[in-house]
Amino acid sequence: MYIEPNTTIRLLKNCPLDNTYDHTIWFADKSSQTSYFRGLTKYVLSEQTYQRVNKGRMRVQYKADDIYDCNYLMFQNSNYGSKWFYAFIKSVEYVNNITSEIEFEIDVMQTWFFDYTLGECFVEREHTGSDKIGEHTVPEKLEVGDYIIGAAEASDVLSDMSIVVAATFNSAYQDAKGSYFGGIFSGLYYTVFPNTANGAKEAQDFINGAGTKIDGVVSVFLMPTAMVTVDGKDPKKREVSVARTYNLTRVDGSPPKNNKLYTYPYNFLYVTETPSSFPVTSSLYNVNFCPSFNWIFVFFPVYNIPVLISGPFISSNKAIGSSFSFLNLIMFSVFSDCSSQLP
Repeated sequence: MYIEPNTTIRLLKNCPLDNTYDHTIWFADKSSQTSYFRGLTKYVLSEQTYQRVNKGRMRVQYKADDIYDCNYLMFQNSNYGSKWFYAFIKSVEYVNNITSEIEFEIDVMQTWFFDYTLGECFVEREHTGSDKIGEHTVPEKLEVGDYIIGAAEASDVLSDMSIVVAATFNSAYQDAKGSYFGGIFSGLYYTVFPNTANGAKEAQDFINGAGTKIDGVVSVFLMPTAMVTVDGKDPKKREVSVARTYNLTRVDGSPPKNNKLYTYPYNFLYVTETPSSFPVTSSLYNVNFCPSFNWIFVFFPVYNIPVLISGPFISSNKAIGSSFSFLNLIMFSVFSDCSSQLP
């Protein structure tokens, strides 16, 4: 009995699926599935002969050059049912000037999408319903390569220096009784002079005026003026804000597709004072990010030379921890000891 050819074949291009099955598409119903793939159609062949699912080859009346850009196909043997079969195009071979042979492989996920039921599964990765910056921070364990510095900025907090004379007597040459300086107890008294020519002369005159108490001069050093403190048990504090807008782009100039790229370890603020440094690792919760730092200035008792402690980090968009935490801190290098430069 003669059966009239009534198979429909659609050759599709730019289909995002391939036979690695790294990705597939979830459809709510068959109608949505068929409509999506029909929208990728480049050529339609009607009234074709019956196409066998397992054969993996079919011949079509198109030149090979016209269908090299097709990567997917769908066909329906209408005389035997309404089911659409979906397949990956593996290769296109020239047969003659008007005929090509297509090698295909059935896409089992889409072909039988509504014919199987998923049981209990382990979800290794899934699409998220939201992609807010800072919402997803689980490590990806990806190699990030060499970092690119988007912008660098130095603080001016330490630019202005003062001359400090540490001695067993005060500015009136009275014996020091011990006191707190920036929260650190010291048996010495610290007399401060501006780091200028006049300030240096005043310091020299002060030392020369010590007379028989000259041996009470323990150390002379430079320290940032911002660190200068008066008697007191509380360290001197100063907040420093750094406004920065992160305009991240990909190689083609477009913004990142995944907002996780705005967070650590792909994008972060790095605070450093060689050899101490720390990255601000969990802070970028907004593209227009304005971090602030609380600087704690103290006299640290190491050979009577001050050491500056900086920290902690507090984001203006999201507070990290308590008001003051020493989990993130920088121990600055000691400053210049001027003792050998003054009489």
